[in-house]
Amino acid sequence: MKATTTENKNKEEVEEIKNVPYPLPEGWKWVRLGDFIDLKYGKSLKKEERKDGEIPVYGSNGIIGYHNVPLVNFPTLIIGRKGSVGEVNFALENSWVIDTAFYVVLKSEHIYLYYLFYLLSYFKNKLISSIGVKPGINRNVYLSNLIPLPFKNGKPDLEKQKQIVERIETIFKEVDKAITLRQKALEDTKKLFKSVLNKIFKEAEEDKENWKWVRLGEVVSTIKGKKPKKLMKENLDNYLPYLTADYFREKTLKQFSLPDKNLKLIERNDLVMIWDGSKSGDVFISDIKGILASTMVKLILKQETLFYRYLFYILKIYFEELNNNTTGSGIPHVSKDVFNNLMIPLPLKNNQPDLEKQKEIAEYLDNLHNKIKQLEELQQIQVEKFKQLKESILNKAFRGEMV
Repeated sequence: MKATTTENKNKEEVEEIKNVPYPLPEGWKWVRLGDFIDLKYGKSLKKEERKDGEIPVYGSNGIIGYHNVPLVNFPTLIIGRKGSVGEVNFALENSWVIDTAFYVVLKSEHIYLYYLFYLLSYFKNKLISSIGVKPGINRNVYLSNLIPLPFKNGKPDLEKQKQIVERIETIFKEVDKAITLRQKALEDTKKLFKSVLNKIFKEAEEDKENWKWVRLGEVVSTIKGKKPKKLMKENLDNYLPYLTADYFREKTLKQFSLPDKNLKLIERNDLVMIWDGSKSGDVFISDIKGILASTMVKLILKQETLFYRYLFYILKIYFEELNNNTTGSGIPHVSKDVFNNLMIPLPLKNNQPDLEKQKEIAEYLDNLHNKIKQLEELQQIQVEKFKQLKESILNKAFRGEMV
């Protein structure tokens, strides 16, 4: 009987070696996660059940509130099991974990919690399984996964784990510094953009001879969009895109319709504004022809002496005022009165609105706007590169390549 047990054990060990995710260097071993930790289910705690306190309440993607008593009285990792599946968060102090997440209980003193945090974060997508069509965590399957650990004298090397974590955090700190510097450059450019607009307003207030103020309703009228009776998901012949706030904010086209006399069309370079909804008052310049959504308006310039791009930038200043003074008890709407009574500054020449000056200002702001856009794109590219760099660092760390 003993021989059979030994034989089965050896067979399992051989099988385990065959099925390791990748080879490790000498001094490292693959071990079962469940031999070192256990996963405990969080406990439901609805918002109305929470009492004032300083104990953080964790969901599957971080802190969602606070309570006065803890569920967990020790440092732990919280692992999302619903929503942000597999997401790993650190709770260094007492905490409450709700039932959309697990919390980690260490079963061994030979594993370092910080090492485990980076390891589980790195292997997140490999550790989760599928439940139907959605990704999820099967507790037993999760714990049966293999993880790489450095060993010394036949035991997991805790000091090596700490050294690896120290190296990871040193490098990550420098990477995060670089991200912060790029973000600051972007924010500084955005501040410059706002300062130019504010300078226009200040100059208009101080220089009465070369500027005048007019009510927006005197120079601009609005046409409300209308929803087509039939919308298609496909762009068929002679159809036009239905241009909603989602298109202007995210450049996503989802629906199309045949134009007719009851619908309101917009052309390239038309000014449009979100009239209904949480982003009421936001203004855009259309870059395509389409059908105007029912939640938006087209801005019609009543005077030829008003340049549309200049007006676009001036209205950007007024977004918060329009958005904070909406009407309607349900869905908020731009207040027509507030809109019509906005005062906008116009540069003058020979006591008449100076169209060329407006174009000059708009061109300068266009250049700044383009610079901001380029910086945003560069920032996004750099952030992705830094993320890849972090992945590369973790990859080396958990392949035993980080000395």
